[in-house]
Amino acid sequence: MNLTNRMIKTKLQNFVKTKEVEYYDVGLCGNFNLANIPNIEELFQSWECFSGNDTFPVKATCDENTSCSDEYYFGKLYRGEQLKYRLSLAKHILNNLN
Repeated sequence: MNLTNRMIKTKLQNFVKTKEVEYYDVGLCGNFNLANIPNIEELFQSWECFSGNDTFPVKATCDENTSCSDEYYFGKLYRGEQLKYRLSLAKHILNNLN
């Protein structure tokens, strides 16, 4: 495993343990520089809860009262159902990161 992946893995492990991130207004990619992982899209696509969108791999949990885009940009990315999905994705990446 290269140095970048080891650093990302350590940060993801900390997130899974503490459920805390540095920036609550951005997703996992922004908090953990996931774009630096080669073939990250393949990891997203192999995750059982994948949204179908590589840019926004965590599906929105919006309803008739909530705009899906508003949820991402103004929502609570690390609370409730969204936290559950992000923890699941982080664990999936950790289990499959080489």
